[in-house]
Amino acid sequence: MRILYGYKVEAGVMVPDEETAPVVRRLFELYLSGKGIEPAAREAGLTTRGHKRAGIILSDARYAGDGGLYPPLIPRDTFDAAQRERAKRTQFLGRENLPGKGRWLEPIRPAVSFRWKVPGATRKNAVPSVKPCSTLAEAAAQAQSLYHMIKRK
Repeated sequence: MRILYGYKVEAGVMVPDEETAPVVRRLFELYLSGKGIEPAAREAGLTTRGHKRAGIILSDARYAGDGGLYPPLIPRDTFDAAQRERAKRTQFLGRENLPGKGRWLEPIRPAVSFRWKVPGATRKNAVPSVKPCSTLAEAAAQAQSLYHMIKRK
């Protein structure tokens, strides 16, 4: 079993680690003050894996005492406020339905197509562009079209 960042084992019991627990508390504080995940992590002193680890910490309810094994490092209302803020930012950035968020294939990952830089341009100087797809059939058609464009080069 992995031990959560901010904790250590003493006499067979999970206890807050004096060195890393303040980093977790500071991360929540900075994130709720309006900083992005990566700047908050950097300022809090979380150096490894940047925003990925910070995102995992911000979304793990065990830091608020859920799960029974870990004592709370942050108050439950702070954790709930961070979840509301993450949901608000996720929705603002248009990322609420991405695969991996518990909603498989909603929306379908967009296929890549080409757009031309200037009128009269050729396929050789085309730039990839993303078009959102609402159905699997639409994504498959775009992928097939891209395949044929590349094949012709």
